[in-house]
Amino acid sequence: ASYLSNYLVNQVQEKYFNNFFFAASCLLEIKNLGNENLSVINLIEKMKELVNQNENPSLAKDAAIVIIRLGKDLNNLTEWLIQCTKLNKLSPVPKIAVEALIWGWRDDPNTFFWIKDCVRRSDNQNVRMTAVREISKSWKDHPDTLIILKECAQNDENISVRLEALMRIANAWIEIPDIYL
Repeated sequence: ASYLSNYLVNQVQEKYFNNFFFAASCLLEIKNLGNENLSVINLIEKMKELVNQNENPSLAKDAAIVIIRLGKDLNNLTEWLIQCTKLNKLSPVPKIAVEALIWGWRDDPNTFFWIKDCVRRSDNQNVRMTAVREISKSWKDHPDTLIILKECAQNDENISVRLEALMRIANAWIEIPDIYL
């Protein structure tokens, strides 16, 4: 499968990316593949190019998902995902990057502070909305979460993000009688 993957990656012509995804499918079937594998590294680099080109949102999204699945143990994956949250606002990749960071690094103490920063400072409303949803689910019991969500519900520039924060507060803290005061 590794040989086939290398062959497929090297056969790709411009604008024809099916081989990348077929190569990824082959590599994902291998148990204990290891991230030192040259096939994995080459494919991840090609997929990163697809994400960064950002010409086709669907293609960029699929490439990002492959990178996350193949490179989940890479040392620099978190840095790459954080960079992805700053990509084009119309791309689905920033939202996927936020979800992947939370899914893969929820137990890392820095993740909460990073997601809190996304809620407050991201330029991308989709990133802020995803961060609001995820912080309310994953860190409901953290003492700062309700404060962050209240700030967002009152002050975010985007009505959809404010409504998301308000909905999350209403659903998660329903037992607090004066929650809206």
